[in-house]
Amino acid sequence: MEFKVLGPLEVVSDGRSLPLGGVKQRAVLALLLLHANQVVATSQLLDALWPEDARPVTARKMVQNAVWGLRALLESGDDEARDGTPPQLLTRAPGYVLRLDPERLDATRFERAVAAGRARLDAGEAAEAAVLLGDALAEWRGSALSDLAEQGVEWPS
Repeated sequence: MEFKVLGPLEVVSDGRSLPLGGVKQRAVLALLLLHANQVVATSQLLDALWPEDARPVTARKMVQNAVWGLRALLESGDDEARDGTPPQLLTRAPGYVLRLDPERLDATRFERAVAAGRARLDAGEAAEAAVLLGDALAEWRGSALSDLAEQGVEWPS
C-alpha cells in the first residue's frame, strides 16, 4: 500500500487506487499522513476540519466515523509492507497515529531523493545528482493535496 500526497490524495494497493471516502475522511487521512508515525490530537483534527465558530456539535463523532472508515480502507489493501508491517491507524491519547513504513509515502521518498541528490552534487557528482533529483521530481503529480484544496480544506500552519 502506498500513500500519495504530492498531487491529489491517493492510496494505491496492488497497483490500483483505493476508493477514498468523502472530504472529511480524506482530510483526516491527509493530516495523519502529513504527521505519519506521530500522534495527532483530536483537537488538531477538529481545528483542521472546521473553523471553531462553524464546528458542528457532532464534529468529534464525524472524526471518529472518518477514522473508522480509514481503518476499513487500510484493512482492505495489501498487507505486505516493505518492512513486514501493514499500515495501522491506532487510537493514542490525545488522538490518533497512523503507523506506516515511511517509504510508503511519496513525500518521504521525495525528501530522501532530494537529500541524496544534494549530497551527490556537493560531492561533485553532477550526473548522479541529476538522476536522484529527477527521481525526486517524478514523485510529484501536481500541487500537494490539490483535491482537498479544491474542496476548500484550509489547514492552519
